[in-house]
Amino acid sequence: MPKDLRSFLDEVGDRLLRVRREVDPLTQLGELVNQAPGPILFEAVRGYPGWRIVDLLTKPRWAQAIALGTTPERVVPHLADLLSEGPGEVVLVDDGPCK
Repeated sequence: MPKDLRSFLDEVGDRLLRVRREVDPLTQLGELVNQAPGPILFEAVRGYPGWRIVDLLTKPRWAQAIALGTTPERVVPHLADLLSEGPGEVVLVDDGPCK
């Protein structure tokens, strides 16, 4: 099971649709996401140099399976098992890697 976004994208591999051409986030990006069959990565976003946008990470069942560390056939039972275990131990911290 991937531990972070980068490792998830590594596991998705060639199934990740990469858009290398510059896209306008206001007039193009939404429609391109709407047409995509699965995970899509925009590598050049107009007005945001150096930024990348990824969407539809878990739209297809195979991507859900990667995220959960199971097979596409076992996604629903696996998720039900995880949910039945409860939230786990809650730990309060004064500082963390994100806010």
